[in-house]
Order: sequence, then structure tokens, then C-alpha cells
Amino acid sequence: MAVRHIIQKVLKNPLLVSQAFQVSTLLCTGDLLGQTVVLRKPINEIDFRRTLKVGLVGLFIIGPTVSTFFRVLAVTISNKDPYVGLKKMLIDQLVFVPFILIPLFVTSINIFVNGNSWEKTKEEIKDKYKDIMKTNYKIWPFVQFVNFNYVPIAYQVLVTQSVAVLWNTYLTWKTVRINKPEPKK
Repeated sequence: MAVRHIIQKVLKNPLLVSQAFQVSTLLCTGDLLGQTVVLRKPINEIDFRRTLKVGLVGLFIIGPTVSTFFRVLAVTISNKDPYVGLKKMLIDQLVFVPFILIPLFVTSINIFVNGNSWEKTKEEIKDKYKDIMKTNYKIWPFVQFVNFNYVPIAYQVLVTQSVAVLWNTYLTWKTVRINKPEPKK
């Protein structure tokens, strides 16, 4: 009963729903780029099932999480504050991304896309977290500073996810298990 109530409440929020679909679409785009450009798979070898799973993670987990976080920031830090962009970027980059978003993304991909156990997922986080965060800090502080300073709240997730197409390509490359054919005996 509680899950149904939460789903109904979420669906009544058109901004959250549209942002979740935006994230899902752009995660799918990042995964397809990862498969075709990074892994150099021909079109006929694209794993569309994998892309669908990545998109579902975006739709039901990452999209609502990011949308909710941005709305919390919007009501917590006034746009009249002269340091609004800096404060929001610091909270995003020092709290939300390292302690919520990256662990949630890697966990979701490992469990729902790769089908890994909780133990294997913890190993993946331990192995890949530092590299992901180092790459994150090369890109996102500037993007989020500009985003939080100059973009209206209704478009912040879209701006973030538009830039994130390349980031999502990197993340899916870094986290999604590649299905390799079994060796012939």
C-alpha cells in the first residue's frame, strides 16, 4: 500500500515525472554512445536490453533522486543569496554526488543492469569509486556552478543531463558489465 501511495504522489508531480523521463532518455543515449563509440560495437550488436535497463534505472531511481535534490536545494538556498550558485555547487559536489548519487548509480547499475550480488556490488563501488569521483571533479563543479547560478530550476535537471550525455557514456562504460561470449570448449 505504501509503495502505491508513493507512486501516485510522484505521478502527480509533472516536473518530477518529466525530469525522470529526461534523465532516462539521456542515460539511454549515453549507454548507446558507450556501446557504439567507446566499445565500437556495430549497430546490429547493440545490447538494447542493457540500454532499456539503464533507462529504467534513470526513470525510476536516478531521475527522481536528482529532481528531488534540485528542488530541495531550491527551497533551502534562496536565489537572493549572492553566493547561491557557489553554495549549491558545493553541496552538490561535496555531499550529494559523493555520498548519494555516485553510490546510488553504481549500486543500481550493478544490481539491476548487471545482475550482481550485493557483495559484488560493494566490490565494484570500492574498485571504481575513486576514478569516478576524480573524473567527476574535472567536469561537474564548473557545470553545476553555472547551472545553479543562471538556469531556472525547471531546466536545471535538463541542463545537467544534457551535459551528462558524455558523463553517462563514461559512467555506463565504467560500470556496466560487458557481456562477452563464453569461450568455446
